[in-house]
Amino acid sequence: FQAEDGIRDVERSRGLGDVYKRQKNINAGLLNYPVLQAADILLYKTEMVPVGKDQIQHIELARTIARKFNKKFGKTFPEPEPLLPEKGAKIMSLKDPKKKMSKSLGPEFYISIFDEPKEIKRKVMSAVTDTGKIIKYNPSRKPGISNLLTIYSLFSERPVRELEKIFEGKGYASFKQSLAELLIEKLEPFRKKRKKLLKQKKYVYDVLTRGAKRARLIARSTMKEVRKKMPVWLVYLLSLIGIVYLLNPTAGILELIPDNLPIVGNLDEGAAALLVWQGLSEIINAKKNRQNN
Repeated sequence: FQAEDGIRDVERSRGLGDVYKRQKNINAGLLNYPVLQAADILLYKTEMVPVGKDQIQHIELARTIARKFNKKFGKTFPEPEPLLPEKGAKIMSLKDPKKKMSKSLGPEFYISIFDEPKEIKRKVMSAVTDTGKIIKYNPSRKPGISNLLTIYSLFSERPVRELEKIFEGKGYASFKQSLAELLIEKLEPFRKKRKKLLKQKKYVYDVLTRGAKRARLIARSTMKEVRKKMPVWLVYLLSLIGIVYLLNPTAGILELIPDNLPIVGNLDEGAAALLVWQGLSEIINAKKNRQNN
């Protein structure tokens, strides 16, 4: 998939853009992450993926990779569609309502479903709001209170307009107090369930084991189909090219790969090297499997 995907497609990921702004040193693992997400989706031939609005780009990347692979090797992967909620497709940060709510920003920026009541109340009461005291939904002018209204609406299952009428003439403090009480009540079942499961470690382990076994069956079936559709001779040829390159690393990888190979399109030097290394890995893994059997 990394060989099929363009570096600019990965860099366009909105999530990566946010990390770029916060970190000075960007490693290769970060760039590979969107492709890993796509692989997780396509490996199980997923057709619908429940995501938030900010994750649509990741689904588009998975669709692009699936489309390229299908065109080159035949219909294999469905092109997954994002499944977006009608309301609350993007919840904003408690401390900065112009940014999405994210765990990577720190615990003060989000509410966890397992937060204790005191933590929930503290976070809600200290959430950033806007100038004035009117409880009105207006994301452009009042992003703070608008975000809290969205959260209230989702958990109470009441329309935002109805909430505006309920809290008409009341200040932010009164609204936040009510929101905190609502969240504490609605999240209580999750806290209780977590505490219960922490005392049933064997049960949790058994559930995870059964899930992993089921997942492996699906994954093996998909990989068997993928290997069948990809030319076996191509894997061995790339492995031979890799050996030649290891013996003569000064030679350019692209010079060693014939232009008429079906997998070679607009490969750059890095993608070609990765492709060769994947070929070598296939040979090594196949040898190990034969030894184990």
